[in-house]
Amino acid sequence: MQPCFDGVRQHLSDFVSGLSAGGQQQQSLDLRVDYLAHSCGQEGAFRAESLRYRGGIELVRAIYSNHASATQQSSSSFFTTNMSEIERGLSGIQVVGDEAPLVALDLALDFPWRPRNKCHRVLVMMTDEPFESGTGMNYAAASLDGQRGKLSEIIDKCHALGVMLFLVAPDSDLYSQLSLVNKCQYKSVDDSGDGLRTVDFGEILSQIGKSVSVASLQSVGDGDIKRALFSQDEWIESSDPLRGA
Repeated sequence: MQPCFDGVRQHLSDFVSGLSAGGQQQQSLDLRVDYLAHSCGQEGAFRAESLRYRGGIELVRAIYSNHASATQQSSSSFFTTNMSEIERGLSGIQVVGDEAPLVALDLALDFPWRPRNKCHRVLVMMTDEPFESGTGMNYAAASLDGQRGKLSEIIDKCHALGVMLFLVAPDSDLYSQLSLVNKCQYKSVDDSGDGLRTVDFGEILSQIGKSVSVASLQSVGDGDIKRALFSQDEWIESSDPLRGA
């Protein structure tokens, strides 16, 4: 996925420019950004990092500390308004392993969002691997079948959070179903396993920004949201890798 990380890093400015397409001036934007990069190996280890949490277990603990709801948590250690900080973080990610995409998506959904009537909640999911050819993890809840069994709950969770989901991924039955999230935009890419090397990130990020710029804020609050659908709030660390309990 190195080309993906490089492409996003090099074209963040296109995303910001796209946000201004709706008539807002860039200086008026209150833009807060973070990322979640992850991998899992055949041994079942799950690794994840965000901008400020480079160790997987530290990230999990920060998300689920005290079992607080996302809106009750402080977002100061998760999001940044500094795009240069995001660029530096993306440049330091080490690419290794396969993917457990719905586990990673659920972790990202549990980040501490601002109230939905005060911001657009936007989540961009990028992968070069069809779900069906992935490895999953070696415990039932996060295996491929386990993830597939949580798909409807993931979709419901996106709706409850009011998240705008943008999906850049190869053709996949599961991703097609995931794209049923309200107003989801699904960009199907070639199944080449090349880290999205052929994707025009400038165009995609600009279009995402434009879509967000014309969206209306939602006046409702969060519904009843179930966190940690894969019991990741109970994960423990064993020697080096992070594993599911």
